[in-house]
Amino acid sequence: MPTPGVALYRSLRDSGLDLKNVYRVRDAAFDREDLHFALNEGWLIVGEQLEGHINCAFFVGDGEVLLIPPDLGERASLALFLNTAVLEEKFTSAYFRFFDDHFLEELGPGLRKGENPEILDRSNAAAKELAKTDALRLLLAYLNTPANSPDPTRFLHTRVVGANHGTFDIFYDEAAPEQIGVGQVGHAAGGFAFYNVWTSFISRSHRKEEPSATAGLSLLPKTFRIKASVYPPETIEGDAELELDVLQPGTRAVLFELSRLLKVSSIIMKGKPLEFLQNDAVEGSRIAREGNDYVAVILPQAMAKGETVRLRFTYSGSVLADAGNGLLYVGSRGNWYPNLGLNMAMFDLEFRYPADWTLVATGKRTALQTSDGMQVSRWVSERAIPVAGFNLGHYQESAVMAGGVRVESFAAAGVESSFPAATQTMVEPVIPAPHRPGQPHAVQVPLPRPKPAGEAAASSAAATIDYLSPRIGAYPYSALALTQLPGTVSQGWPSLVFLSSYAFVPQNERGGPRSEFDRVLFERLMVPHETAHQWWGDSVYWTTYHDRWISEALANYSAMLSFEADYPKDFKTILRYYRLHLGEKNPEGRVNREAGAVTLGNRLNSSIFPGGFDLIAYGRGTWLVHMLREFLRDGSGVSGEYADDLFFSVLRTLQHDYSRKQMSTRDMQRAFERALPKSLYHEGKPSLDWFFNGWVNGTATPKYQLSNVRLERKGTALRASGRLLQKDAPEDLVTAVPIYAETVRGDLRFLARVFADGEETAITLTVPAGTRRLVVDPYGTILTSP
Repeated sequence: MPTPGVALYRSLRDSGLDLKNVYRVRDAAFDREDLHFALNEGWLIVGEQLEGHINCAFFVGDGEVLLIPPDLGERASLALFLNTAVLEEKFTSAYFRFFDDHFLEELGPGLRKGENPEILDRSNAAAKELAKTDALRLLLAYLNTPANSPDPTRFLHTRVVGANHGTFDIFYDEAAPEQIGVGQVGHAAGGFAFYNVWTSFISRSHRKEEPSATAGLSLLPKTFRIKASVYPPETIEGDAELELDVLQPGTRAVLFELSRLLKVSSIIMKGKPLEFLQNDAVEGSRIAREGNDYVAVILPQAMAKGETVRLRFTYSGSVLADAGNGLLYVGSRGNWYPNLGLNMAMFDLEFRYPADWTLVATGKRTALQTSDGMQVSRWVSERAIPVAGFNLGHYQESAVMAGGVRVESFAAAGVESSFPAATQTMVEPVIPAPHRPGQPHAVQVPLPRPKPAGEAAASSAAATIDYLSPRIGAYPYSALALTQLPGTVSQGWPSLVFLSSYAFVPQNERGGPRSEFDRVLFERLMVPHETAHQWWGDSVYWTTYHDRWISEALANYSAMLSFEADYPKDFKTILRYYRLHLGEKNPEGRVNREAGAVTLGNRLNSSIFPGGFDLIAYGRGTWLVHMLREFLRDGSGVSGEYADDLFFSVLRTLQHDYSRKQMSTRDMQRAFERALPKSLYHEGKPSLDWFFNGWVNGTATPKYQLSNVRLERKGTALRASGRLLQKDAPEDLVTAVPIYAETVRGDLRFLARVFADGEETAITLTVPAGTRRLVVDPYGTILTSP
């Protein structure tokens, strides 16, 4: 017999319509803050009552929805999918799933009892199928809302069949970090499903609130104590004890994330088992794409805000993957321990695994012993960190020191089975034959399988630590471990890096066609990038998904700075690649930069741009940081080895102020604004609104040129006047453009940063004697069209 919580969930999952509760609708309407629904004419069938609440209704007829996103970024996001910045769509049917006892009252004036037998069975079948989607969300609403609550948290999910845009979803959820959202399942080339988020934003009444990393959370994890037994090549058995603070009063049901490959056997609180259920992810949803599943945990009673909850999860499953040659890894998709988002917490990890394997984890190893053919190691975080991970393999170890930081590499004896075979060109010897002249013949001969070299990777990471520590702040941990990861992608964890096999082997042994950017990526950038994540992404974490770009952009640019002096050509290769790549078209003919602004975070990945996040966060994000750096260099008036002191002072401030915390894009803006010299003030104010509104929250890559430039002598001074043109840009885009004077000798001398505001800006500048002409941004410090 199912437990009460499970029984309620199943009732919600299987609920249908009350076929005797049918209304004729005419001129009914309701609003949810920015959302407006109109049910002009048709039929409404009300859902069955469960636990004293009606939670669904099905409309057939003529309806319309209107939504105007509040800012340019969200309007551009909507336009990417709809080719219009406003959602104004007629629909022929709508399934309303809600937690709101006043929903029908709002429609009351437009409802009249009626009958329409033709639509009943078809509507009920559709409603029963759609009910599965929101069953877990409604379970939370039922269990977390006290009886007779005067102000329950409202929820509405509307699935409409639109006249122009097909079937799509509209959400209004007062418990969510962003209350309003609209989206649709789409399919990329090859049939891969994406949930395209057309727009998602904070509703009107909440917009003045500061963004919070804990928005939408009812419990906040503070400590994790995890004991895991690892049985290569696949299985893990976990025992996780979580200590959590209650953030929302009345909390009784909570959704945890855990890899769908791991099955929970029990959850204990105060020695007693709790109700829980694991639900299959909804196809096309974010959880389905990322590989995590939900575990709904039902507490014995509602909790008060500020209380501490201690839960113990027992689970097991096959979450490891075997890539061959002694390389195992935890699947990049899916959590290996139960969690609630990513917030700073302390971790105490204990692993049991076969003695002939090596395990490396986040934190500092405090114990290692062997018993009965199994090793037991303990890893404790030195400070609060956002996430914990581990890697396992048959490794060859090497180590170097970066000051007092020990940098270790753990490379396998070989590469993964799928690693491409490299070849070398050899000339066959000429074998003389009667009446046949010998001709040399070149052939491609496979090279031996590469042997990863961990020393080079460790040395590269150590050099990055040595470079960044005195400039942006001390390395956050006592050690860094680099472990080999199959494939071309790397991933940084606190004090632990999963490093691509490609970064462990020389270029000539990697195999397959490779571009100049690929050479720089694997040979120069990848190790410093993941090392820089120890500062950006691990020590300082992002606040919401809108701020995730900061972690990638600052880590990437910090890495580039670490080798710019020694390899300036490679530094420029990266920037040039990003600029060109943003201007290229995808297979559907859309220009890559149109994927969206960096602040869209994971939403950049869509059926139109499947790799949109990497494209924008790395490409445009890196350029945005480069533009800020060059802007401060020009404004500081300092040259030579101290030219970047102002820029690095801002990065040090961010590390100091947000270490072990979470940082937003707004926080980043404030830090740069506080460092602005007066020469860089916009309209007399130390504000970077022009940059963050137009460039960070925009997608433009404009072009600049001068026109009607005249050189005139005014007394003893020589002045240049003319017009600065900003092309292929929104009308309200403002850009600080560097203007140089070119002398008759060919020298370039910096004059000023001129704010290009709109399509055309008049300029007048004092120039040095011998000036021949003015030049716009000769060193390419602004992200412009190729």
